[in-house]
Amino acid sequence: MLVCLALSVVLPSYNEARRLPATLDATLAYLQQHRPAPLDWELIVVDDGSTDDTAAAVTSLGLSAQLRLLRTPRNRGKGAALAAGVLAARGAHVLLMDADGATPISALPRLEAARADVAVGARPSGGRPWRRELQARGFRLAARAALPAAGAPQDTQCGFKLLTRHAARECFSRLHLQRWAYDVELLYVALQLGLTVTSVPVPWADIPGSKIRWYTPLTMLVDVLRVAILYRCGIWSVDDHSNLAHQPTSGGEDEASFVEIFI
Repeated sequence: MLVCLALSVVLPSYNEARRLPATLDATLAYLQQHRPAPLDWELIVVDDGSTDDTAAAVTSLGLSAQLRLLRTPRNRGKGAALAAGVLAARGAHVLLMDADGATPISALPRLEAARADVAVGARPSGGRPWRRELQARGFRLAARAALPAAGAPQDTQCGFKLLTRHAARECFSRLHLQRWAYDVELLYVALQLGLTVTSVPVPWADIPGSKIRWYTPLTMLVDVLRVAILYRCGIWSVDDHSNLAHQPTSGGEDEASFVEIFI
C-alpha cells in the first residue's frame, strides 16, 4: 500500500460505545488542530466484534479517508485488532492508543521526540485500585523474565505506543498472540529484530469501564510463559510472518477477516 500520510492512529475497540465517543472527539480535535496539513493523518478504529453500538459511534461522525472503520463479525482480541489496523495503515508512523483515552493523544509529541523505531509509553506508578496495581507488578516481573534484559521497557502494557511503519509491519506480521499479552511478544520481536525500543513517560488516568475480567491476569501470564518458552525452544520464530494472512479486505465478511466499512 502506498505511504502517503505522516501518521496513522490505530484504535482497537470492543463494546466501547460508552467510552469511545469522548476519545474520538478529543483525538480528532487534536489532530485537526495540530496537524492541519492535507493528507497528514488518518484515524483507524478497529471494531473487534462488538455487540453494542461501537460501530455506530464511529459512523455517526462520517467515515472518510481520514476516519476509517474496520470490523470483524467476532471478537478476536486486542492484538489481532491492532494487527489488522497496522496492516491497513498508510502512515509513515503508526500510533497505537486505547479506546478509553487513558493516555490522551496530546502525549504524542513525547513519543515522537524519542525518534525510536518503537516508542513505548510508560505510565506513572499508582493511580489504580490496589488489586490492579498488585496484578500489574506481578505481570511486570513475568514479562521481564520473558524479554531480553537489554532494552526491554519496564511497562510493557501501556496502550500508547508509536512505531515507524517499517517496525509496525515487521513486528505485527510476526505475532502469534492475539489478546491482552500481545505487547510482550511485540516487544520481544522488536528487540530480536534489532529495532530501537525506548520507554517514554506519559500521563495516564484510570478510566472506569475496563474490559479486564478476574481471570484475565491468569490468561496473560500463560501467554507470557508461551513467549518465554516457545521462542526459546524454537517452536515460534521471528521468521514466521503469521499475521500477513489477516489483512483487512473490502469484500464479504468471514470469521477470519477484518472488513473495512464504507458509507
